[in-house]
Amino acid sequence: MVFGEQWEQLADQKQEVCHEREGSMKVSRLEHRNNKEGTHQRPLSLWERVRVRAWVSRMQCTLCLLLLLIFPGCGNRIPVTPVTGTIMLQGEPVENAVVTFIPDTPSGTVATATTDKEGKYILKTFIGDKTAFGAFPGEYKVTVVKRVQTNFPDLNLDNLSHLTPEEQDALANQVATTMRGRAPNFEYLVPQKYGSQLTSGLTAEIPAKGKMVRDFELE
Repeated sequence: MVFGEQWEQLADQKQEVCHEREGSMKVSRLEHRNNKEGTHQRPLSLWERVRVRAWVSRMQCTLCLLLLLIFPGCGNRIPVTPVTGTIMLQGEPVENAVVTFIPDTPSGTVATATTDKEGKYILKTFIGDKTAFGAFPGEYKVTVVKRVQTNFPDLNLDNLSHLTPEEQDALANQVATTMRGRAPNFEYLVPQKYGSQLTSGLTAEIPAKGKMVRDFELE
């Protein structure tokens, strides 16, 4: 009988030891899991934050370069409306005519173009050293000029907007030396009245969105 009671006590002690070991293993596993989760949740160190910011900056620079390559000039785009058209005189296209859109408002910006052999033009607006294909929205008076100089054929005084400031100064010196106070004579291949905003009778209203085609039929 005594032997049986001792055996039961030993069995109970063994069971308690097993329970304690299982509890310890659970606690150990729980602590390990908490430590592991704590590793992911801990705040970044100063050095790690610097490295992350540097990586983000490099990615932003790379993205900007890619956008510039894909869409060149979009970042500095001048908000103009594309304007094209055709100049016809008595049913025939006018080549090498200078088309000028003069804004009704004093603070506006002039847009110009030169027609091709089919009489077609594409307006350009010059802002500093930038060129935009189009014109700012608004109302304009339009002039069309085509003329040739008869007494100084080597001097072309029309459409000087494409010249650099240095070239314009050189042309001014050439004009002063060649003409010496004498006025040039012109033969107008397009009626002279179309060369002035006061007498041309040509107008255009450029919208803020979309594209515009403005043809002119001259008489």
